[in-house]
Amino acid sequence: ARTGGWATGLALAMPWLQEAAHPDRAVSQFDGDNRAVADYLVSEIVENLSAADRDVLMASAVRPVVPLELAITLTGRSDAGVVLRRLSWRNTLITQEAGELGYRYHPILLSFMQAEAWRRDSRIAEAGHGCAAEWYARRGDGANALEQAVLSRRTELISVMLERFAVELFAVGRSTMVVRALRGLKGVPDTVSSLVIRLLLDTPYFADTRLADNIVAAARSRLGLPTSPAAGGAPAQATAAPVASAAAPPASATATPLAPATPTDGFDSTSWAALLSILQAFRAVGRDRLLAQLEILESPAVRAARQADLAVDLLAATAAGWCLQALKRLPEAETMLIEVSQTAKAAGYEWLFLLASDLASAAASRNGHWMLASTLEAQVVDIAGSTTSLADRRSARATLLLLIRAYEHGEPVSMSTLEKLSNPDAAGADFGVIVPASTLQLLVALDGGANPRVNLDRLSRLMVEAGAGHPQTLSACCVHLYDLMSTLEGRTEARTIVRLVEGALGDDSLEAELLRLVSAPSVRAHEPAELALEEALAHSRYSWRGSTVVSAWLALAQVAENTHRRADAESRLIMALRIGEQLGLERPFLNFGAQGAALVQSRLGRLGAWGTFANRVVGRALERNPEASVDAFGAAHGLLTHREHELLRELPLHQTVIEIAAKQNVSANTAKTHLRSIYSKLGASDRAAAVAIARERGLL
Repeated sequence: ARTGGWATGLALAMPWLQEAAHPDRAVSQFDGDNRAVADYLVSEIVENLSAADRDVLMASAVRPVVPLELAITLTGRSDAGVVLRRLSWRNTLITQEAGELGYRYHPILLSFMQAEAWRRDSRIAEAGHGCAAEWYARRGDGANALEQAVLSRRTELISVMLERFAVELFAVGRSTMVVRALRGLKGVPDTVSSLVIRLLLDTPYFADTRLADNIVAAARSRLGLPTSPAAGGAPAQATAAPVASAAAPPASATATPLAPATPTDGFDSTSWAALLSILQAFRAVGRDRLLAQLEILESPAVRAARQADLAVDLLAATAAGWCLQALKRLPEAETMLIEVSQTAKAAGYEWLFLLASDLASAAASRNGHWMLASTLEAQVVDIAGSTTSLADRRSARATLLLLIRAYEHGEPVSMSTLEKLSNPDAAGADFGVIVPASTLQLLVALDGGANPRVNLDRLSRLMVEAGAGHPQTLSACCVHLYDLMSTLEGRTEARTIVRLVEGALGDDSLEAELLRLVSAPSVRAHEPAELALEEALAHSRYSWRGSTVVSAWLALAQVAENTHRRADAESRLIMALRIGEQLGLERPFLNFGAQGAALVQSRLGRLGAWGTFANRVVGRALERNPEASVDAFGAAHGLLTHREHELLRELPLHQTVIEIAAKQNVSANTAKTHLRSIYSKLGASDRAAAVAIARERGLL
């Protein structure tokens, strides 16, 4: 990629890479200004050009593809196209774009020409990029205008282009260029616009809440407002116009209606103040503050800014949906967020589409509309198929959701991609993916059996620290996390996960009900924990992810199986299969040592329309443990098989091995083999110890 596939460039790069202490880093630094490459370009290309042709080539080398009209503007020559076409015939490092009035510079030639231009006359190089920035800005091309402003190194121009295009670029997900532009302003005093843009880039996840607080305070100070809202987090009380209640300009600033904030006109201070108010809605905590923020989003100042710019309007509507979700007004949130996602998609605002769809999926899940949630997730994942980089928020978030979906479907997950997503880029951009990506990375590692205790400790710490801020992530991993912790640490330690879920996801969430059932010391038929989970499912109690619903039906099926209610077990298993097939979720069947898959396998041939999906589930379980017998999926995790569970329940009754064998309809030798396996898996030396450990872990 750095050499554009140019064979000579690759050959010239080899000595450079051989001498480098860190070849990967060296690759990222390699360009046409490398000494060996530069010498080659000078001797083979540049010196063979006339001074006039060389000037045209250098003046127009501002970006990879230069439209003919821009080349004419930059060179001041009406015949620039003739010169460039003639050069393209002579050299493969510059080519005419097929079917377009423009020319493409090879990346090696481009980087050399740009570096050479700065060496020859920095003022001319600066002016050239500045001219290109204005040319693109006049055409409403914000990404290229901002890129050229950054290349010009003129902080005033960077600031102007940021004000004109940052919100639009945020909406489409082109965050990388905005981050680069902000870095280009390093050392320049912050303005209201630069502060709000920095806050915008962290919306809605705010990885560093303290930094966000500081940015809000600084922005309010520059707007002439109190540096913090009224005590308790509520907005300051309105004393004149309604806008005074928001993080917006004083009342006098809103006496005149806002002018349209178009990409060519930029935002004024009132618009930036309104945008700051919108962003603060994503940070609201507590019922009073959330309700106040909903009012602010409909205040005259914010409403005027929304009417002036579609991206601002969609962001405000997304913020309203966010607040409605937090208030548990889920049907309203779902409807609003779906409307935002549809409009954003039609407008080409891919990041807002992705964000609204992601939030709408969560709202639909919590409403019990799991099929809708799955459909919305699939729309988001489609974006990831066209991404080539993880550098911007659109591609990073879409790729993360693609990997989460693959994991829940039981498909392979790329650890190298997760590694990239788990680390911020050089600018520290998070895009709300680091915690979910790190969680998924640990889950995949745990599935592979690598350092189970170390990775379990890391995962539990991560969820304790960040689970409340990432409820969907906690929902996706809480069952697996409890499963592993109860196996490795015992039921008492695993109760911490139950308390974490109750606090972070809600005491009345389906996740909490599910974990209360699986953590109960002993579950007999129709005990309160079973009845509570059954009722929660019957009334579509809210859950953060559809996978919880499948896990809940499987847990109920296992309880019925353990208490010899075969018909109940089968009907509940079919519910799990039906929903699992609809949502494409195979992962829940692999939890608890693949007990769900074992239940499915024991009934293959009797599952009717769900037979195909059932076979796929069993196939997934066998892929993970190819040596497993029909009833031994759980062995790889040190968990008891279904048959071993049945024998374990006989141990507290003080029976002989012969008596146990007779009741289980197996030979005495088979019973002894099972008992030895039980003792080994539980780490027990005898029957009494096995019973004590089993009770501690909730197996009896």
